Amino acid sequence: MAQRSGLSFAIRNLGCKLNRAESDQMAASLEAAGLHATEAAVADLILINTCTVTAEADAKTRQAIRHALNINPTAWVVACGCAVAIDAASCQTLGERVRAVADHSAAVTAALALLDLAGQGVPEPPALEQVLAKSQPGQNVECSERRMAGQRILPRQRVDLKIQDGCDGQCSYCVVRKARGPSRSLAAAGLIKQLTAIAASGIKEVVLTGVNLGSYQDGSLGLAGVAEELMGHCPDLRLRLSSLEPNDLSPDILALIAASDGRLAAHLHLPLQSGSDAVLAAMRRPYNAADYASIVEAARRIVPRISLSTDVIVGFPGETDADFQKTMEFCRQMAFMNIHVFRYSVRPGTEAAAIADQVDAETKKVRAFQLRQLARQLTLEDIRRRIGSSEKVLVEKPGLGRAESYHLVRMPHDLPVGALVDVCFKGHLGMELK
Repeated sequence: MAQRSGLSFAIRNLGCKLNRAESDQMAASLEAAGLHATEAAVADLILINTCTVTAEADAKTRQAIRHALNINPTAWVVACGCAVAIDAASCQTLGERVRAVADHSAAVTAALALLDLAGQGVPEPPALEQVLAKSQPGQNVECSERRMAGQRILPRQRVDLKIQDGCDGQCSYCVVRKARGPSRSLAAAGLIKQLTAIAASGIKEVVLTGVNLGSYQDGSLGLAGVAEELMGHCPDLRLRLSSLEPNDLSPDILALIAASDGRLAAHLHLPLQSGSDAVLAAMRRPYNAADYASIVEAARRIVPRISLSTDVIVGFPGETDADFQKTMEFCRQMAFMNIHVFRYSVRPGTEAAAIADQVDAETKKVRAFQLRQLARQLTLEDIRRRIGSSEKVLVEKPGLGRAESYHLVRMPHDLPVGALVDVCFKGHLGMELK
């Protein structure tokens, strides 16, 4: 469609892979309506896709809105996503040019109305694959916070495909269930169509993502079933699973990874949150440390080359020094290839916020530092274990790629960006294999 009036937009994505997939969809919708992507400082519209997983995330939402208003004195600023779903008023009151609309599709509609495009035959929001199908391999389809800062965006070779939304969990620290609603899954037939077009565009790796990915269910198809269906339709594509709850790691998923010859990446992100049974119980996590260890043991027995990363929250209310040391020791035992460390922050509206025994900020800071030091050590140990082995590596930019195990890899600069190549690791340079 021809561009209308030369109007432009910028998108800032504040969340995870799922948010990024939704931001891609919104960008595709705005481009189909005739807008073009640009930097936030000169855009007619700035769309901010928010996250509310922690109180810090809410603070970042407000900061991002204020920043957008400050760097661009005329643009409309539309905030959407989880933080808006929980508390739209705190976003809406930040400025006269701000609109807070939680639903992503409704946010696009509201944005177009603000730009006087609502009555001009705005097309139905296109599927992401329609945009990708028109793109050249390696062409970027994301407008991110890096564009907000005026930085050059490197081409993205990996695309996130949303297959599930919502969560039925009861974790005491989490408000996402209230923002996203109950678990629901996208139909496999539509996903196959999207993935086929993505593969035709030249993209070589797709991340299957969702709020609670392991709860995917379309009729008789669970997560393993839909992944197998998708691989069957796109034999030249590598699939990767995003964060997966430990209890959802079924033998079927592990068997599929083991038999896929690298087409379903042998890397899993299994959130732990704590290695202390007392803290896990207070968090209302549906497993204890022994359960988690058993899940990891099964994963490594069935897929010996698998790499495992995790999330850990430090300073949860009531966490003692002994609890934290249990977490440190458990992480050593699990030999994670990466640990995402989060300092607990009080999240209004959650059960954990009402717990009296809150951990002070300095203690949380020290514990986070210690766990991050351990995480770096474990990453290096996993890197060294992989020297002498081979993996398929996705060339993300000249001289740098991402291995199946999710480690960064130094590569020859003449390898084509976007290609999947077999690499035998001869050593490492810092935190990168080579």
